[in-house]
Order: sequence, then C-alpha cells, then structure tokens
Amino acid sequence: YTVTFRTTSGSEKSEDVSQIIYTEPAKPGDPSRVSATTSSLTVTWGASSPANLDSYQVTIKETDSGDQIGEEAITVDGDADNLEATIDTGLTPGREYTVEVTAVVNSVESETASNSMRIKPSPATEITLMKSKTTELTVQWSSPQGDYTGFVASLREVSGDEQTIDAAADKEVVFDGLSAGTQYTVVVVTKSDDQSSDEGIAQFYTLPNDPSVLEKVSVTTSTITVQWVAPMGNFDGYDISIKQGGSVVDTDTFDKADTTYEFTGLNAAETYTVVLKATVGTGDAESNEISLVIHTQPNPTTGLTVTYFDTTTVEFQWTAPDSAKTYTYEYTITALGETPDSVAKTTSQTSGRTTSLVHGTTYTIEVVAVINGVDSEPASEEFTLYPDKPDRFRVDSVGKTYIQVSWDNPSDGTFDGYKLSWTADESSTTKTQELYVVTFQIPDLEPATKYTIELVAVSNDLESGKTTKTQ
Repeated sequence: YTVTFRTTSGSEKSEDVSQIIYTEPAKPGDPSRVSATTSSLTVTWGASSPANLDSYQVTIKETDSGDQIGEEAITVDGDADNLEATIDTGLTPGREYTVEVTAVVNSVESETASNSMRIKPSPATEITLMKSKTTELTVQWSSPQGDYTGFVASLREVSGDEQTIDAAADKEVVFDGLSAGTQYTVVVVTKSDDQSSDEGIAQFYTLPNDPSVLEKVSVTTSTITVQWVAPMGNFDGYDISIKQGGSVVDTDTFDKADTTYEFTGLNAAETYTVVLKATVGTGDAESNEISLVIHTQPNPTTGLTVTYFDTTTVEFQWTAPDSAKTYTYEYTITALGETPDSVAKTTSQTSGRTTSLVHGTTYTIEVVAVINGVDSEPASEEFTLYPDKPDRFRVDSVGKTYIQVSWDNPSDGTFDGYKLSWTADESSTTKTQELYVVTFQIPDLEPATKYTIELVAVSNDLESGKTTKTQ
C-alpha cells in the first residue's frame, strides 16, 4: 500500500509525502520433512500470499534447547512450487529439530509457521556375538553417534523374529529356536521416533552339534587312530588335536566326510588326550569339544635270552623297553604242536622261571611289556628241553661179531629218535648210529672183544642223559 501525507493550513496544502507500506504476508503452511540424512535435513512448506513475496526465512533450532543451528533465506523468484530448504551444517544424527518458516516482503515477516522433526539416526556399530549355542545367538552392539529412541533387531533369514529394544535398555538381544551350525544375518536398525538408520549388519553362526562316541581304533608305539560318530545337523568339518601333559602336540582341520583320524610321530608308552570339535564356516563356530585319553603302545622288550634249562625247567631274562618307566610283564611259554600247552604268568621282574615242563619238548617264550594297560608287541625265543633217558636198555643176544640190544621209549616227554654208540676196549674209535627204532643189532664187531655201548634219546639235537651197557 502507498500512504500519502500532506500538511494543510486553511486552504493551503503542503506537497504530498508518500510511503509504501506492506501489510504482513500470510503465514506459510507448516514445514514438513522432504528427506533427512544423519547430517542434513531438507524441508518444504506451504506457499504464502501474495505472490509478490521477496523470500522465505527458514530457521532450524534444537527442539529441546531452543538453540538456533542455522538459517537460510529462500528467494521466491515467482516459483511457488519449489519451496525447499536444506540445512546440512551442525546437525546431530537422530536429533529432533524445530523448523520455523516466515514469509518476507520488504523486510516485513509473516507469522511463523513451525514444525518439529527428527533427522536420520546413525546405524548401530560393533555388532558383536556375545554367546552362541546350538539353537541360540546373543548379540550386542555399541551406542551409535547422536540421538536415538531405540533399536529394532531381526534375523534376515527368519520371519517374525523382529525385536524392539528401548534406548534405555541394554543393547543386547537373544535369538532362540534356531538351527545348529547355521549362519544367520543379524540386522540392527537404530530408531529415532519415526526415523530409521541404515541397517547395521553382521553374520554369525550357531554352534554345530557335538560329535559323539569318540573311541580308539588302534595304537602302535608311534601312532593313535580314533573314530567317532558325526554330529546331527549342519557342520562343515572338524578340528582335531592331540595333547600331552597339557601341551598341544599336533592339530589338524579336515572335511566333514571323514570320521577317522590317525596321529603319527608319537612317543611310545605315553599318555595322550585327543580333542575333537565340529566346525562351521572357516572355523567361525565350533561345537563343544569331546576328548579321549589314549596310551600309545610300549616298545617291546629286548635281549630275551634263555639262561638255564634242563628236562623240566627253564629260566630266562630280558631287558626293559625303557629304564625310566615302570612296567609289568606277561610271559607265556607255549609248546609247539597242533594242540599246544601253555603257561602264562605276570611279573614285575625282568626274568622268569617255569618248572614242570615236558621233557624233550620245544617251547616258545613270548614276553610282553605292559604299561597303562597297553601291551607291547611280544618278544619271543624258542628253546627245547633235554629229553628223558630211554628205559630198560638191555642186551638181548651176542654173536661172534654182533651184539643185539633193545630198549623202551622214555617214560615221559617227547623225543625225535636215538643215538647209539659203541667203543671197543683199548680203542679210541667210537662208532655211532642214529636210530628211530627200539632195537638194533650192532654189526662188524671183533670177536672176543669187550665193548662199551651208550644210548641217548635225542630231541632237537639235544641229548638225554646216557644209558650204558658193557658187553
């Protein structure tokens, strides 16, 4: 409007003095959010009137404190459809701000239109697996930068598992009813009233189920072989290790197809603990471990030697596998044959003695060292006892150049045959005949000559005591 002033005095008038004065523009429509990031806010508002406005003044303040953050003048330029302003300096993620808009014409401002709104909060950070079970995941995360009113946590693979967590509560959530050995994607979204952050994402595995029935297959002096039953559910492989006295001796990871494993390069007569776990991923999650204590086989004894024998008794000795360890020993004396007799004894000594054996019999001694309930490979030695003498050696008849003799088999034991020898008096020559019968005519003797005749039983080249006749 143009306001004109003049001064009058009677019929006299001064010159006109005019001034343009603007009425207050109409109040703009309340501002609303067009978009928001964690550091900026873009708003729009309803147009004011009349159309000849100079500009709009947009001011942003923190709602709680009232502190002004920024201000921007928007020139109209006649385009009432492009009423937008962006504030991108000094904003805090997730915070609520009050946006005030006034229409301006020739420095005259309208009534203020205002509205409060939040900007986008920061995403959760450091999403961490606190505990994993076969059917449960416990997840925590760190407070994001800026303001927030809570969180929404969910599993991407599981529908209906969304959980809302208040800002004042612990930043922790437990997902249960899950499948063992399975990878899940945890999604955490920060909420600031109606605003949501970008997704915070992390992937975690539930624990696989435990393998079972870990047992020994075989042991030697340097190897241990074990087997087990594979776990139920999902898993990718195994982590196996062997310990001695708390120290890990060997460890390995391998595919789920195998359910046996052999450790090599171990020491004899030692105690080991085998530890087995099922794994998923590249070792991202492991089952509870199962373990088994196993002893390697001791080395065999050495130097097994027969030190004495007669017709019914044998004595023998050996050397311990390792003088630093305490062993017990089991020895067995077995007669050779289709249905062998045997004698078994246990001792802590490194020697043995057995009586009441059978004359002339060949036996095998086997000695086993025992420690931790595990037997060594046997050390063995073969021996033969002296046979018993033939019975009732006698002269049956005498001729001019022969002597007929006979005898009975030994009354006990076994033997291979006989050896008969004869020597004429005043002669240094002895003749010998091997026999497998119990009678023999000694030929080609000198007439009227006295002979000494000797008979022994033979078993494995061992001779019994002599039976002698003079004729």
